Amino acid sequence: KKWSAQIFGSAALLVRDVDFLKPYLKTALPLLQAALNDSVPEVRREAAKAYGILEQVMPEYSRTHCQPFLFGKLRAGDASEQIGAALGLAEVFVRMDKAK
Repeated sequence: KKWSAQIFGSAALLVRDVDFLKPYLKTALPLLQAALNDSVPEVRREAAKAYGILEQVMPEYSRTHCQPFLFGKLRAGDASEQIGAALGLAEVFVRMDKAK
C-alpha cells in the first residue's frame, strides 16, 4: 500500500500531460482514501503525500474532489479518519499555490 501511494505520486509528478491521469483517478482516489485510514503510519503518510502531489499537479481536481473529502472526514470522521484527513490536508496546504 505504501509503495502504491509512492508510485502514484511519482507518476503524477513525472507525467508531462496530467490529462493522462484523469481516467485512472476514479480507480486510484478510493484507494488513496482507504490508505489514509490504514493502521500503518507509513501508509497514511504516503497517501497524504499523494494528496499533496495531486494538489500540485491538478489543483482544480484537488479542490473539487480531494479537499471536500478531506474536510468532510476531518469534521465528521472517527479519530483515525480525522488523523488521516489532517495529514492529507497538511500535505495539500504545503503544496498549494499560495497565489490562488
